[in-house]
This record gives sequence, C-alpha cells and structure tokens, in this order.
Amino acid sequence: MNKVFGIALILSLFAYNAEGAVDDPPERVGRSGLNFLKIGQGARPAAMGGAFTAISDGIDAIFWNPAGLTKIEKRAYTLSYTNWLVDTKIYSGAFAIKYGRAALGLGVIALDPGDVEETTIFAPNGTGRTLDLGDLAVGAAYAITLTDRFSFGAQLRIIRESLDLETINTFDFNVGSWFKTGFKSTRLAMSLRNLSKDITIDEQPFFVPSVFSIGGAMEIYGEQGDPSYATLSSEALFVTDFGTRVHVGAEFWLVNVLALRGGYKFNYDAESFSLGAGVKWKLDDRMFTVDVSYTNFGNLLNEPIRISVGGAF
Repeated sequence: MNKVFGIALILSLFAYNAEGAVDDPPERVGRSGLNFLKIGQGARPAAMGGAFTAISDGIDAIFWNPAGLTKIEKRAYTLSYTNWLVDTKIYSGAFAIKYGRAALGLGVIALDPGDVEETTIFAPNGTGRTLDLGDLAVGAAYAITLTDRFSFGAQLRIIRESLDLETINTFDFNVGSWFKTGFKSTRLAMSLRNLSKDITIDEQPFFVPSVFSIGGAMEIYGEQGDPSYATLSSEALFVTDFGTRVHVGAEFWLVNVLALRGGYKFNYDAESFSLGAGVKWKLDDRMFTVDVSYTNFGNLLNEPIRISVGGAF
C-alpha cells in the first residue's frame, strides 16, 4: 500500500482511539443548533461512508471540500434527494462552471420535516394546526488551482431555519484544500465546514456544529481513467459537538460505467456501514450520472436512502 496514504490512515485511526473512543462524551453534546448542516449530501459520498474530503473530484465537492470544484471540466450539476429519518426529506442541488484555473459554484440544501401537528398540554393529541418548520442553506463557492498539485476553495452560505414562531437567519463559511503529493496517486486534503457565530433560540445559546476533517485517498488498483480501478479513502473528523470520528470508504469502477461503493463510520451512536452504486454514460459529449446509497442506522431508526442525478457538459 502507498506509504503516504498508510500513514494518513494510521493517524486517523490513532485519533479515533485516542480521543473518539471515550466512555464519557464531551460536555458540548446536544448543545448545537442547525444540525441539518451535519447531514452529508450526495449519494456517492454517502455510499463511501462520508470519506470524501480527499476525493472531492467533481460537483459533489461543493458540499464536502470546495477546493475539489477545480476538478470539473467545464460545467457540472447535481440534484439529490434523501429520505432521511422519521419521514424527513432533504433536497439538495449544485451547479458549477470552470474558468481557466478557477471555478464558481452555487449549492442549495433544503430540509423538509413534513407536516407536524401542534400539540400542547391541553391538546396532547393535536390542536389541528400545522407547525411552520424547515431549514435552508444557500451558498456560493469559489475554487482555484494554485499549482499543478494544489487547489484551494471557499464557500459562503446564508442559512435560514424556521421554528414556527421563531426564525433564525445566519451565515457560515467553508474552506478547503486539495493536494496531490506526487507519490503515485496519493492526494491529501482538509476542510473546515460550518464555521459560524453562535446562535440564540428562545433565549438559549447554541453553537453551529463546525467540522474539521483531514484525509487521504489513493488508487489501490489501476489508475483514474482506466477502464477499471479502485480507490480507497480515509479521513479523521474533529467535531465541535461530539469529538473525533473516522470515516473509511472505497469505490470500484467497472469498465468506467458501473461503480460499486462502500464505507464505514467509526465512533457514531447509530450510523455504521454504508453501501451504494452508480452508473455514468456519455451522450453527445455530455456526461450523465445516477447514484444511490444506503446507510445503516441500526434497528431503532429507518435507514436513509439517497438518490442523486447529475451531469457535465
């Protein structure tokens, strides 16, 4: 195995053993708001267990590491649907265009909890009034290739959360980098997501769940662009409202048409393994993709299914 990538994987697992696998969770657990920002977008990254920071080689990068937008060829788009927990639906989409060494992108995430009826101590079975609930994040991203091996990207988002009688409006900042080491196909990357000021909900202060991730990726069979090749990815995440977590994922392309994916998340209360598949085909110089993923949440919660469609032209 590539020595550089092996070191990154060992460091990730060491961080998990040293900080993540503790008996008592940090005091900040349960004190974050706008938690929809922690939900991974896109069927392809989700199928790989969220180990996508160092891969980030297309339009999905706008949700994981904006530096990866420099990997699109001209223009790219994606639309995703997630059947999330307790009948919650999540819709996301992105579009990006490349200008020389730079790329501009726009991403949207919308969470719909469905119809929730108001209940009170006097009407525990419901008052008949439907609560006005929902989340929305809209942001623009910019990425640039600084050298033939190093890319940098940043994103600014406007965030809105409706809590029936109260509405929260704020913004966050995401930044990331992508570096090709030059040692075979190994690349290293980092991203800082959901960086924002604290918010107040009903006079109660909460912080936005920021995430810092650092990871590596490499081909363990073949090379990118070959008819068939396999990629392995790993990353460590330092989460402000929990602690250290580790994601590991793999992707195997067959004849550059069918992809099989899998991943695992360490130090999560419910999430564990994930599986998925995807297909891509070219028609009149336009690339089309369809991806699907399944995430295991144990026996207590329904397993989220994600479906994504996209393309490049």
